[in-house]
Amino acid sequence: MRGSVRQFHYGTLKRPDKGRQQRRYPLDQMNTPYEKLKALPGAKRFLKPELTFKALNLQACAMADNQAAEQLNQERAKLFKRIQYGKAA
Repeated sequence: MRGSVRQFHYGTLKRPDKGRQQRRYPLDQMNTPYEKLKALPGAKRFLKPELTFKALNLQACAMADNQAAEQLNQERAKLFKRIQYGKAA
């Protein structure tokens, strides 16, 4: 499940015996932030008490990537209109 978030490359540091640290970005570690959270040991402790991964999974699968991007752009436009015209929330 990808959800509606861009995927990120999470780097690992490799320190050769001699020389500088090298950061590698393996393709098998490319995840969304949500997938990375779920993969952490004891990830449930990072959630608010009223949240569950089951509920978050439903929300992540609720819309396609393009729909989520369109919704984000609409909400961003509303926010910038409010800022531009000085209307408080």
